[in-house]
Amino acid sequence: MSASEQARAVANAQLVAYNAQDMDAYLALFHDDAVLINLPAQDVIAEGLVAIRAMYEVRFATPGLYCEVTHRTELGNIAIDHETVFTEGNPPLKVLAMYEVVNHKIKRIFFVRGGAIPTPQ
Repeated sequence: MSASEQARAVANAQLVAYNAQDMDAYLALFHDDAVLINLPAQDVIAEGLVAIRAMYEVRFATPGLYCEVTHRTELGNIAIDHETVFTEGNPPLKVLAMYEVVNHKIKRIFFVRGGAIPTPQ
């Protein structure tokens, strides 16, 4: 399997786990020291599985959470998705997500967002 095929397979699996809000399946796709980064500011929003779990526990509790990929491409070991994230009672959010995959797991995700994802009250 090429690096691009591996990146796409892992990005697809994370989308399925995300939409099912399956925390165990979702976290199984990450390296222990994975990092999530907002661009262009290069802000680290979560580093390591404990921080990623804490972030997604809140995210997965958001009513109506669902992500749809509208365009996909790969460049080497990076899968790039144009995503639309839906939540109940909020306008859709456009996100560009770049999944860097190393040895069949996500090492880093870079996000470019069109706004903030609402969190439950």
